[in-house]
Amino acid sequence: MSQNPIFESVIVAAATPVKNFQIDETALAEHLGFLQENGISKVLCGGTTGEFFSTGTSLRRKLFELTRKFFPGKIIFNVSDASILEVKRNIEFAQNHGADGITLMSPFFFANAPTQGIINFLNEAVDFAKIECMLYNFTKHTQNKITAQILKSVPHAALKDSDKDETLIAHTPCYVCGGDSLIYDFYKKGAKGVVSVMANYCPKLVVKIWNELQNGDYESAEGTQEKICEIASRFRKDDQIARIKYALCVILDNYSPQVLPPLLPLDEFAKREIDELFDKKPLG
Repeated sequence: MSQNPIFESVIVAAATPVKNFQIDETALAEHLGFLQENGISKVLCGGTTGEFFSTGTSLRRKLFELTRKFFPGKIIFNVSDASILEVKRNIEFAQNHGADGITLMSPFFFANAPTQGIINFLNEAVDFAKIECMLYNFTKHTQNKITAQILKSVPHAALKDSDKDETLIAHTPCYVCGGDSLIYDFYKKGAKGVVSVMANYCPKLVVKIWNELQNGDYESAEGTQEKICEIASRFRKDDQIARIKYALCVILDNYSPQVLPPLLPLDEFAKREIDELFDKKPLG
């Protein structure tokens, strides 16, 4: 597969608003509107920040349908699953319901799977797909790293790398950085995009650094990156998803901070940290 511009620039790893184990449509529409108003044109739907591991297949698909309804930009749907059969069903769903691209993790649960087995799994999915695929490397959760050998053996349009492994940049047509704190460094090393969690609650700042980098204004971009790192340090915790949702609760009228099990809601200390950071106003 050839490189696809859909996987370049800023992609928001969108959080999933829920109430009583259902998608909160009002909050989702408000959040997606907020993103669009602040320069975001691409979202990743049902990814890790979107708690796909807890929503289950039916809710993940419902999330996509609603995202497609409320968001006029490009939508990348996470089709990942431990079962190749379910991955294929998710791909078919994505193609039939207007996804602009898909993203796919290596198989998970069976840790340290043989390299050829991972290659076979990914190729089975990619060969089935009629839209282009961004592979998704997140060894912390899959325990099956996408290596240079795997990238060479699996046709793909892009790699979203949450491992932040710069050695993989040379082995993919479109390396997409998986960390807000490294946007500047990885862009200078050849990254063509970022999947951003910070852009959920601070889209202007992420769009700003990307525009500065694209324009070659590296001095300004360095300063913006410092601000991003300072903010990101408040969120880069084990309860990061809960922090993101609480931040959205602070800046949007109808957003609930509820997370799905096994995640836990924020304690009062963490809430105070976020309140102090935002001072009831959006950042950037």
